[in-house]
Amino acid sequence: MRGVRNLKTVSGRVTRAGTAPDARSYHLFMKVTCLEMERVRRSTERAAAVRRIQDIDQRLAEIDREKAALLEQLEARGDLGHYGVSSPLSAGRMRDGGFLIQYG
Repeated sequence: MRGVRNLKTVSGRVTRAGTAPDARSYHLFMKVTCLEMERVRRSTERAAAVRRIQDIDQRLAEIDREKAALLEQLEARGDLGHYGVSSPLSAGRMRDGGFLIQYG
């Protein structure tokens, strides 16, 4: 699906074959300006995407730390095997796009 983010400049679509040389120069400067504006817009989008990826990576690391701490508590209590969880990887299996958790 195309959206606003896929818009491109229209700097090269209008040709002025019969215009004066100074007007043609004006159009070339306008093309340069449009390209510079698109570059700034894309740079801003890229910076926002990089920040979002960093936030997601940070949250994934937090999730892994919290999960490890909880599994350590269960193992210390001796409850890890009681609920049918033999390893951290088998705690949640993917099934039809969701998780299936078994409680023994």
